[in-house]
Parts: sequence; structure tokens; C-alpha cells
Amino acid sequence: MRKYQSRIQAIMFVVCMALTCFAPLAEAQAAPEETLATPPVQMFDMKQERIVKSVPNQEIYQQHAMEWLKSITKVAPQVSIGSKCGYIVRVPLVKPYTVTLPTLKVETNTVFLIYCPQKEPLLLIFGPDRKPYLMEFKADVKPFIEHMLTPSHPGANRE
Repeated sequence: MRKYQSRIQAIMFVVCMALTCFAPLAEAQAAPEETLATPPVQMFDMKQERIVKSVPNQEIYQQHAMEWLKSITKVAPQVSIGSKCGYIVRVPLVKPYTVTLPTLKVETNTVFLIYCPQKEPLLLIFGPDRKPYLMEFKADVKPFIEHMLTPSHPGANRE
């Protein structure tokens, strides 16, 4: 089991590094909604292995993330996110959120949506000690993904 935990941590470290260290600077542009004082929301394409969209973090993204977090049902049984299909979307939270399950209570300040069209979506959260948790949840993410895949302004999509 410890072998699998190390493997999950290694995979999640690579994902986090890709989403934080190699993120291009977002263009300064007036947003239709007020931009929050948090890092941007970023969409990472797993096939291309790069960030394909970075947008200012706004209240609408916070609402989506809260909906996902509140609908968590359990810790996912798998030890990895599987094949390279779909997207990982990083949503930094304005304020920390505590996930409470019967056997787990963990506070997080960033949520990663793992979306693969052929599979159920998963959430990846990190506890204060940077321990990763893959979570199953029941919220509908398709409208959010469709919104993120829609070109919003020049420079937002880099394909």
C-alpha cells in the first residue's frame, strides 16, 4: 500500500509542478466579473502535457469548486488517475474548505478537477501536509468543462 501512496504522490507532484511552475503569465485584461485576489484557474491538457487555458479566478469558478467539494461522496479506490485523456483544471480557493467524510476530515485550499470524457470525473485535493486525496463526487461538471473549452479572449487558449 505504501508503494502505491508513493506512486500517487509522485504523479500528483508532477501534475502540481506542471500547473504551477510552468504556467505562462496570463494577459492583463479587464474581466466581465471581478477578478479575485487568488492565482488563476488553469486547464491542463493531459494529452498535450501543457496548460491550454489560464483565466482570472472569479466568483463563478469558486461556486463551481464549492459545488464539487460539497458533493464529495468518498475517497476514490484507485491509486492513479489512469490514462492520459482529458483535462485537469486547477481552481485555487479564496478560503480553505474542509472536506468531511465519516473516516476523513481534511482542509484544502486548491481543488483539481480531473476530467476524462469516458470516465467519471475525480477531484484531487491536498491536505495541509501536502498529502494527496483522490475523491469521487456527484456534481455535474459538463457545463463547467464546456465553458472552459470555449475560447474567451485572445491569448486565453493556447493550442
